Amino acid sequence: MSNRSRWVALVTIALSVVGCDVTKEGDACNALLTSPEQCDPGFVCTTPDNCTAAACCPADAASTNPNCQACPAVDAGIVDASTDGG
Repeated sequence: MSNRSRWVALVTIALSVVGCDVTKEGDACNALLTSPEQCDPGFVCTTPDNCTAAACCPADAASTNPNCQACPAVDAGIVDASTDGG
């Protein structure tokens, strides 16, 4: 086997090992993808209530990870024009 062939084989193996990594509980994921392989087994990619970022969370929804908890509601500060006194 030539040096070039060995180099190509080594790079191919290294890239395939890196590609097998999945995200753990609370790690970010892409909720728009339907691939269940994004998260470890037993976890699903979900966007908790009032949150804008998705995370890998337990499928049964019981988690103490803060990224799997509902985000606090945001007060947008919208003023109702009908009661604005104007």
